[in-house]
Formats: sequence, structure tokens, C-alpha cells
Amino acid sequence: MLGFLLTTGVINANAGQYMGEYFNKSPATYTLKIIAACNFIGTTYSSIPANQWIATVLSGAGSSSAGTLSSTTFQSLVGLEPSGRVTWDPQYWVLNNYHALGEWNLGNSGYSYPAFYTRMDIYKPSTQYKCLFSVYSYPTQNDINNDTPIVYTTSVVCPDQTNDRYMYVGTRTDTTTNDETRLAKFTQCGVETSGYQPTHTWVIKNWEFGWQ
Repeated sequence: MLGFLLTTGVINANAGQYMGEYFNKSPATYTLKIIAACNFIGTTYSSIPANQWIATVLSGAGSSSAGTLSSTTFQSLVGLEPSGRVTWDPQYWVLNNYHALGEWNLGNSGYSYPAFYTRMDIYKPSTQYKCLFSVYSYPTQNDINNDTPIVYTTSVVCPDQTNDRYMYVGTRTDTTTNDETRLAKFTQCGVETSGYQPTHTWVIKNWEFGWQ
């Protein structure tokens, strides 16, 4: 089951306004893979203010199989710029420390692409656990029909080799240091902007948000 939220700080992000969804699964579980799809066909890219962007953000919290959370949040941003260009920015956070892994140009006319699939996998190719970030870009409907995406990947060694072996999925009620309770929401997919943009109604399609 999916839940819905409007927040500016449940999961760290290097930007401003955020609205997203999460799996309303309790007790929470763990997974090796999360994925989501998006496109920007319904977004008027020319209305985005100069030097700003709007993006789909997929986020996952590092975890052990026992449900011990690490301090790591893995994120994959697929963003639309005022020119109509779409970029991909994989990144991760350790507490409030931000680490960018680079930026990829997914298409100068990416606003018209029917689908981008963004995915993150935890795996162990040799002696260390890593997070593999991937984006599958489909410039045309024929690419979707024929399953011929353009694939972009990068990876990073997981910062916490003990507790970054999975990503946590679902919700959990936690008690804060002030003895207050809060509903923590793990593994999210949402829409985020680089600043407050009240002059336009944004339409970004997100679908096939899932885990395995």
C-alpha cells in the first residue's frame, strides 16, 4: 500500500519543496532494489524559473537485515531544467553530509521522452557492499515497445558496511530524544523543486514505484 505525504524534511535532499509517497508497510522490511518511473510530458518546462529545476526523487534508507538503520540515504534525481533538458544526479547523504556522484545529460529534449526509469540496487560484487545507481532512458515509444533504453549507471561503496546491506521499506513509529513519537517513512518517491515556485501548476507523472 502506498501512503502520501507533503514535507520538507523527512528524507534529506539538496533542494527545497518536496511532495512524495512511501510504502505504508508496518512492520517495515528490507530490500535490495527500489525503482520508479517518471516523465515530464505534462510539465511546461519554459515556466521553470531561470537556474532552477524540478525533479523526481527516489530515496532509500540504508539498513541491515535486522532493521538497524544506518546514517545513509541513497537518492536518485531525474530533473527537468528551463531549457527542456533532463539530467540525472545520483547522490547520497551520511547524516547531513551531502555527496554528489556527478551529473548526466539524459537529453536536451528530455521533456518529451515518454519514460525514465530510475533504480538503486545494493549488491556485493567482491569484498564490499555497493549501491548501484541506474537510469533507463526511453526517448521514444518505440524504445518502450522494443525495450531498447539508453542505460546510465554509476556506483559507490556503501559508507556503512555493516548497516548498508539493504534499503528499508515501510514505516516505523520512533521515539525522539524529547520522548515524542513520530512516524518515520522509509523509501520514498516524490517531486522536488530547487525553490518555492507558486506561479505554475506542475504536472510530473510518477509510476511503477516499487521494491523487490
